[in-house]
Amino acid sequence: MLKSLIKIRFMAMFSSMFRNSKKGKSYGIGMKIFMGIVFAYILGVMGMLFGSIFYMMCEPFDALGLNWLYFALAGMFSFAICFVGSIFMTQSQLYEAKDNELLLAMPVPPSYILLSRMIALLLMNYLYELVVMIPAGIVYVMFLPVTAMGVIAFLVSVVLLPFLVMTFSCIFGWLVALISSRMRRKNLIVTIISVVLFCGYMAVCTQLYSYMEALVENGVQIGEAVQKSIFPAYHLGKAIADSSVGSLLLFVLCAVVPFVIVYVVLSKNFIHIATAKRGTVRIEYKEKQLKVSSGVKALTMKDLSRLGGNPMYILNACTGSILLLLAIGAAIWKYDDVASIIEMGKGYMGDEVNEVLWALAASLFGACSIMNIVSAPSISLEGKNLWILKTLPIPSGKILISKVWAHVIACVPAALLGTIVCLFLLPFSLKGFLMTLILPLLVNIWQAFFGVIVNLFFPRFDWVSETACVKQGISVMIAMFGGMAIVAIPILLYMFVIKGALDLVIYVWIWAAVFAVLCIGMWRYLMTAGSRRFDRL
Repeated sequence: MLKSLIKIRFMAMFSSMFRNSKKGKSYGIGMKIFMGIVFAYILGVMGMLFGSIFYMMCEPFDALGLNWLYFALAGMFSFAICFVGSIFMTQSQLYEAKDNELLLAMPVPPSYILLSRMIALLLMNYLYELVVMIPAGIVYVMFLPVTAMGVIAFLVSVVLLPFLVMTFSCIFGWLVALISSRMRRKNLIVTIISVVLFCGYMAVCTQLYSYMEALVENGVQIGEAVQKSIFPAYHLGKAIADSSVGSLLLFVLCAVVPFVIVYVVLSKNFIHIATAKRGTVRIEYKEKQLKVSSGVKALTMKDLSRLGGNPMYILNACTGSILLLLAIGAAIWKYDDVASIIEMGKGYMGDEVNEVLWALAASLFGACSIMNIVSAPSISLEGKNLWILKTLPIPSGKILISKVWAHVIACVPAALLGTIVCLFLLPFSLKGFLMTLILPLLVNIWQAFFGVIVNLFFPRFDWVSETACVKQGISVMIAMFGGMAIVAIPILLYMFVIKGALDLVIYVWIWAAVFAVLCIGMWRYLMTAGSRRFDRL
């Protein structure tokens, strides 16, 4: 029975990536190869990032006699990534799963239901962990000798570290579920927490190498702090670097004992947790006039409401806007650095630097805008309610256009804010201002059309959760990487072919015109062939 539950959980997690819901069967070998290449690319990039970090630390820490700190930091990096990556999934899978009552109505022990979900979450943590620990192990072996006991300790630590992560994720997820259940807008709280964690992650990434230099320069002091305050990390490092059997046993106890305690407590209270009727804020009904709007507006607001009610949808579909807002905040915070760059540019180019800076700002805003994929899963998210949408007295073309509008309304404000900020940060140029206003707008509109069209060809209606649809759908992947390729083409052309032969400002205007023509063509497609394809879904 437990084996069947685990199998079903894994099938639910991965089916949306490898199965075509429109045809009811798995994708062909070509699509699977393409997806495998994409995943390999993502994992390779992350592995190279962490490999470069450990490369900077390995030999300096060895010279200081702090080999244990090298693996302690690797374990701490793995813990942080696993915790951030799984905390909200733990909350939704353990405490707020929609199939709790269905499973409890079956002759299935509650402990089996809980264990199957925890095992599925452990698998996700292993994927996150290996991206860090494999580069750490490879770099260490390349430069320093290893022992058989050290290898065994490394493998045991890799196996058990996610158990420690699960312990904290279960506790923190329970706290989030408890707090959010007593709040009227719990999704807003989860969204804010998620955005804060994302911003913290991006802040660390932008200052990563300076942090690494500080780690190397202050290795002794950091080692003492870790030894005194982070007991499991210290013994993880000692077990691997010094082949210490005692430290390995202490780490095993730190990882396994709390996990077992948490599992026992949750399994004994799982029925109460799963069936609890959480309190909500009572809303007093007030009679007011009913608002009437057009069909397109009503559908647009429906899609925007779905976006605002799902924190994972916002984080995954509005990444470009979030990055753009972070860049705007950094530019305001570091205004003196921006001013010095402008003065430096004037020394080389004179007043021409003004329009060049505006062109660069327009390109940056466009590049961030292309990372937004709000429209890519918008048709798939209709799920089992698609038939309701198709029975409405609204032409199919307008239904599709409403999803384009939802993308534009959600993503354009960040670009407009950036343009306004540029008015205060950059020397004024009318042509530059219009360029920075129009190009990101056209890129957002293009990405909105592109996402809807891709989703028409690769819909996914039998998803288990909206988060899986947003994060794992093939249409989302094509929209994201296809959009990046579209932006990369003009950048690479200018850098390696056209540079010097054509003014940058003129070049940006040309590509703005190209995007405008593409938008018109895609609008025409949605109103004709795209509508017919939607009717056949």
